[in-house]
Amino acid sequence: MSVRYSTAIDRFLRSGEVPSLADVPGQEPLWAYVLSTMQDDAIRLGVRGDRLKERIYRDEMMQMIAECEQKQAFRLKCLPPDSDPEAALLQYREDVEQRAEAHRPLLMLNLRQIPDYLKRCNVSDLDFFQAWNLMGGYWNEVLFEQARRLVRLQHDFPQLLDMARYMGREADTEATDRMQASAGTSMSLDHASHSDIEGFTLGNDLSALLPGELALSADSELSDLFALRYATQSLQMFRSRSDLLKPTRRLQETSARRCGPMIVVLDTSASMDGRPLELGYSLLVRLLEYAVSSRRDLFLISFAVSARPVDCLSEKGRLLQQMRLRADGHTDVSTALDIVFDLLANDPRYLGADVALVSDFQVPVVNKARQLVWRRMQEAGTRFYGLQLGLMEHSPWCPFCDKYWVIDYHFKMSRYSFVPES
Repeated sequence: MSVRYSTAIDRFLRSGEVPSLADVPGQEPLWAYVLSTMQDDAIRLGVRGDRLKERIYRDEMMQMIAECEQKQAFRLKCLPPDSDPEAALLQYREDVEQRAEAHRPLLMLNLRQIPDYLKRCNVSDLDFFQAWNLMGGYWNEVLFEQARRLVRLQHDFPQLLDMARYMGREADTEATDRMQASAGTSMSLDHASHSDIEGFTLGNDLSALLPGELALSADSELSDLFALRYATQSLQMFRSRSDLLKPTRRLQETSARRCGPMIVVLDTSASMDGRPLELGYSLLVRLLEYAVSSRRDLFLISFAVSARPVDCLSEKGRLLQQMRLRADGHTDVSTALDIVFDLLANDPRYLGADVALVSDFQVPVVNKARQLVWRRMQEAGTRFYGLQLGLMEHSPWCPFCDKYWVIDYHFKMSRYSFVPES
């Protein structure tokens, strides 16, 4: 259900389109409140076109919608079998009306106060978005500054930004090659260019002629001119991207890259306590903003004594709870990697994932069997990145990673970033 609200809000922010009353289901009272905010001139004129306010409006509305739906789902689950469904619906309406009455003034207040605060404190939009993602749609200056501490580490350690850019890559939709995914004996094209038209050129391909040239062929007085231009290959025609492709035999050599989820495997053992763990969470916060803006999945798998996977987009509560824990225990990277391998192997949506291992790497390399699975995952398109927090010469993990960073967090600026030798 939230997908329908999300789609309607995105369409409103993009084009100003407001769903008509005919599109509003009578049994879904939340729609009435959502529409009332879209029809409010203060919101419609003050929010649309302002990137910051659009984000605040969308996140706060989706948070309110999610809370109402979760409470109603819990209420229905607890209803006795012989209860009256009409009474439950009436209770739901009353609950939504009460929440809406309290939510609207708070929404309007935040749309005024947050931009003023960011301007006064000289906070960039990107820094705000990252900290805001951890606040669950609720504004509090104290909590915001606590979250912003993690964001500011990115300015002191720019390798975090470099690593996030690698992991937050976009699918190569303009690639001149192609990517195929096989299932049994069938083959399917996962993605292609948005448009095949590249520009204009001269030639005599009748299937690509401009409309004006086609008019020449239909005119009896100009048909001779058309024949001459056809013979000399001087007709104006569309130039196609496919005309510039490499030969088919070469298309098979390099596949276009797709984007699976981003997965952060974070060491939370005792040796990571303090600044190293903060740096790991700073990277996660940056990746969370990439995930929100690009609609990519982001998973956190922390490992010490045991591994605990968290879906960072849909389980914000678990994520915040995890971030409040202190580093403790010993390192068990094998269990965390087993979870990653299982995730990648059993769901085709996770092809082309970007996996980050964040640790001080004071652990031995995994056994030969896991190394073999690791290599097979890389051959299938998964990328593995390593972020080493603290100096250690000749790390045995480096050769297994597509790219490897080292941050000496005792100094303000990190100094190393390199691709391992093949």
